Amino acid sequence: MCKKQPIDPLEVLPPELVGYIFHLRLLDSIHSPDTKYSYSQLPALICLVSKSWRNFVYSSPLLWAHVLVKASQGAVPALHALQKRLERSQSAPLFLDVMVGNRPDRDALRVIFAESSRIRHLNLTALDLSWCNDIPTYAFTQLSKLTVHMDRDSPIHMDELSAILSYVPHLCSVNLSCIGDPGPIKVNGHQIHSLFLDFVHVPVTRILEVFAACPNLREVIIKLSGEYDSMPMPPKERILLPELRSLSLLYGTRNLTFVLKSIRTPLLSSLQISWGVAMLGNVTSGQSGLFWPAVRACGTGYLSISIWNTRPGLYMMLEGGDALRL
Repeated sequence: MCKKQPIDPLEVLPPELVGYIFHLRLLDSIHSPDTKYSYSQLPALICLVSKSWRNFVYSSPLLWAHVLVKASQGAVPALHALQKRLERSQSAPLFLDVMVGNRPDRDALRVIFAESSRIRHLNLTALDLSWCNDIPTYAFTQLSKLTVHMDRDSPIHMDELSAILSYVPHLCSVNLSCIGDPGPIKVNGHQIHSLFLDFVHVPVTRILEVFAACPNLREVIIKLSGEYDSMPMPPKERILLPELRSLSLLYGTRNLTFVLKSIRTPLLSSLQISWGVAMLGNVTSGQSGLFWPAVRACGTGYLSISIWNTRPGLYMMLEGGDALRL
């Protein structure tokens, strides 16, 4: 009895459908990483199946548009291979994960950022960003999501990001991890809707600079930790965030109240707070005189509030909805 030969999907399915299936598999490997290989290797692995599959993958730009690069000296296997990979993506938007160690490979970075006008998502992990202004870039005209993670011993300086942030007309989502004062935050962020900040040893006034620069925020998560100087006075005029619906303030102790006192959010419907241990007494002992007026000062109507502390047994949930009027 003869075994049936397996059916090659390329022979029975429309090329558009096969390409879509491969692309979904690629996206799945990004969100559910396989320990055997990275998502960036997937197109090359598919090419090993057969000549017809290899030809199909080579003619599918989207499959080459998700790239993981370790741009440190000695970490880039071959510069021409990186160039070839980017060429295979043709004119498709690029989704890049770039990791830079303590010895940046400037040649590799030049190859990557020569395609800056095609970059849609950029996830940048670095020990420092001193190389940023040395690498020529074009305008990041398609960039919609930017993530920057710095080493815990390496503070970020906003002026080093100026090459990226100088012209980003479609940037709508920013994820920034920062240790130490990054300096004045001056960006044109009117188009930014989603913001995640993980700040350690950063003055709370930098948060207000971000709010002032990004008035159309809709969703914000802010983590504040580390040591701080004395608390500043809230601004005379609260910063209006007319589109903000969701605000999460995590681990910021007394700075959380300062942030709430400094903003006005007429459409805020979800407020999530994780109190530091120093502020726990204000909640559990009923000494909420600082907190509730600050929430009311936001100008919020109906609101769902979650308040918790990480220690077991100390959890309080207030579900507002239509029942809670502030």
